Amino acid sequence: MNVRQSWSYLIDAAAQNQVTVPESLLEAAVNAGAALAPHSVACSITQIQRDGYRTPAWSSDAALQLDAAQYRSDRGPCVSAAEHGTEYHVPVISTDDRYHELALVAGRLNVLSSLSMPVQGVATPTALNLYSAVEADLENSRVLGAARLLARCLSAGMSGNGDQSTMVRTHPEATERRNRVNRAIAILIDQNATSREIAFETMVNHSRQKSVTMAEVANFVIATVKERGDRDGSN
Repeated sequence: MNVRQSWSYLIDAAAQNQVTVPESLLEAAVNAGAALAPHSVACSITQIQRDGYRTPAWSSDAALQLDAAQYRSDRGPCVSAAEHGTEYHVPVISTDDRYHELALVAGRLNVLSSLSMPVQGVATPTALNLYSAVEADLENSRVLGAARLLARCLSAGMSGNGDQSTMVRTHPEATERRNRVNRAIAILIDQNATSREIAFETMVNHSRQKSVTMAEVANFVIATVKERGDRDGSN
């Protein structure tokens, strides 16, 4: 789904207050969001559930890393927008004293500004997050207007189909990658008796340190467990 198709899908969803294929909604939102500003580099969606924060859709691994930094510190524009239902603008991440963890990760990724929009009227607290490589890139009226429209379209689609907190990206390969990431997280939780957030953070850190994708980290975790099981079974 390209950017034009994503916007068409989202606007139709808003007009009808429903989504013909609910699983496509988050994919459309992050596709459109990632191209919203001249220097946009990533887009993601944050949700707050009973067991903590999650990112059900993202445009790149950079978005995952930026979200994870905020989940780790329990502080950041994506967390605050979802929790409080208000817009959070960070025109210059590096000089914002509120978000130290985010600033560290953003500096490594050359991400200089962010904007998080609440998605109103849905059962699960949700925010749409935009990240840019240029300071104040997300602050002009055109970008803000488009971001607000994008959040409203997402709201209409989600509320029209109940709580879509479990929606995933629909492309078969993307769905398979997500399933493997979730499987790897479950393995780490079981092995280390830890929380989902810490398991997710562990994978994100490994992805960053080794310069590999989250899917590759997940494949490594799953393969290691399988190898260990095969070895134990042969003894």
